[in-house]
Amino acid sequence: MARIAIDMTSTPRNKTGIGRYIKNLVESLQKEDSGNEYYLFAHSDDLDGFDITASNFHFVPVNSNILRKTYLRILWEQFVLPFRLKKLNVDIILSPNFTMPYLSPAKKVVAYHDLTYFFMPEMHTTLKREMFKTYIRLSAKASSAILAISENTKNDIINYFPNTKDKIFLTPLGVAPNFYAFKNRQVETINLQEKYNLPQEYILYVGTIEPRKNVINLIKAYEMLSPQTKNKYKLVLCGKKGWLYEDLFAYYEKSPDKDNIVFSGFITDEDLPYLYHQSALFAYVSHYEGFGIPLIESMACGTPLVTSNTSSMKEIAIDAALLVDPERPDEIATAIERILSDKTLQETLKSHYSSKLDYYNWEHCAKNTVEVFKSLL
Repeated sequence: MARIAIDMTSTPRNKTGIGRYIKNLVESLQKEDSGNEYYLFAHSDDLDGFDITASNFHFVPVNSNILRKTYLRILWEQFVLPFRLKKLNVDIILSPNFTMPYLSPAKKVVAYHDLTYFFMPEMHTTLKREMFKTYIRLSAKASSAILAISENTKNDIINYFPNTKDKIFLTPLGVAPNFYAFKNRQVETINLQEKYNLPQEYILYVGTIEPRKNVINLIKAYEMLSPQTKNKYKLVLCGKKGWLYEDLFAYYEKSPDKDNIVFSGFITDEDLPYLYHQSALFAYVSHYEGFGIPLIESMACGTPLVTSNTSSMKEIAIDAALLVDPERPDEIATAIERILSDKTLQETLKSHYSSKLDYYNWEHCAKNTVEVFKSLL
């Protein structure tokens, strides 16, 4: 029996991206591993944010009033966490957010989600970019294993850090079970439309509002749609503000279709399945994704897809979506019009959803992760 720690202190209460990864992973690990003991370092204000019931999974609360401050969390991770891991006799520490407690003698597993800090520097603030580039370089050397969330990310890691090739393990992500249960939420249709100011019919985007997500080109594509399409479908943009979003909102304020564009803000995981299912189309045209969880969430909800022909989006959605060049709003607009006007095409794309969802699920992700732990012991 091994003692495995998971550092969940980089997870905010409103979980997106890496936060959703760690939430779904730890909840699925409970079903896959009853033999090892797990110690979950989590914020004291977020213990109810994870559905932990297994007797071999133990919360280790940390003071959220202090560690919600990024610089203090970094100091805690490097100088306090190693001491606490030693006190618990931890064999393996899983760090889900590029960095890790480098001074700990425990075997270290780190998850890499993407390497855009190296090849898309303009998509990040200077401080964050340089900080994470340093983290990634150090973790590549100090880790016993690296988890890559897609083949695309695995290839990027090998490209930048070829010496890590033999310790990279593929652990593709999944979709939470509640996204399959959207039909049970139809009774709440009116309440949710009022709650998020939703129109009756709409084209949907879900993700953080930041440059990498390419929301400006999605708005430009919407502006190119026919008047008939825009009269019928509004554009709903769901997600909290990230960074460097000022240019997007400046463009939005001047858009001739401003009145047809709805910013809903952050949407809870409980409500998201309904929004996907009720949308006429899901448009996700990021410049780059390490994985792209919203793609398979929309598949689970039966929503037609338009996404980028780049990075992991092509890997995940090929045959199940219309793939477009994210740099060309005209191509995005053409794909949107094509799907909305062609029911046969919609059904053809949806026929591939089942096989995609069989492969991309949290059960497989958890099993693959447990196998990595076993290999280190």
